[in-house]
Amino acid sequence: MDPDYAGALTLTLIPETEIYKEWESGRFEMITPFDSLRELKTMVEHSTFSNCFFSSMHASNYFSIRGSMPKDKGKILRQLQALLSRRDPNMLRPEFMRGL
Repeated sequence: MDPDYAGALTLTLIPETEIYKEWESGRFEMITPFDSLRELKTMVEHSTFSNCFFSSMHASNYFSIRGSMPKDKGKILRQLQALLSRRDPNMLRPEFMRGL
């Protein structure tokens, strides 16, 4: 698969849905915001796009990145690594702003 555009989204729990009820009961566990960023970094690392605009600008994401792949792949990976190294929650989108 080699799309012209690819976008990353992060799970947002919606009250009254089945997965929300599973989370409330303890049967489902959300990953941490930094785990989500590690997943995003892994996706970018393993991407093989030949000419694709990649974005995580959606409101559900903890951090927004964007760039043309493969040209900006290194820059995006450096941004994500810097965030993961600092582990500063103040650099992430607050939970209340992650609504859809």
